[in-house]
Amino acid sequence: MNDCLFCRIVAHQSPSDIVYEDDAVVVFKDIYPKAPVHLLIVPRRHIASLADATDAATRNCWAAACWRRADWPRASATRRRASGWG
Repeated sequence: MNDCLFCRIVAHQSPSDIVYEDDAVVVFKDIYPKAPVHLLIVPRRHIASLADATDAATRNCWAAACWRRADWPRASATRRRASGWG
């Protein structure tokens, strides 16, 4: 969906500071952070509204928020510097 900002970020068509991505989600820094670490987690598949979210999409986002977050600080120093995280 071309008019969706998040879809353009997922497709690397709009600038963003991506800190993590896999086959299900993309995680990037908020451009107007409200906390020292303020990240947005979006599914790769466009979801028009929360009512349209499938259980799988919801699980993927929660998984990224919970257990992938624990991995980011242990990422290599090079990867952290390259992403600007840590």
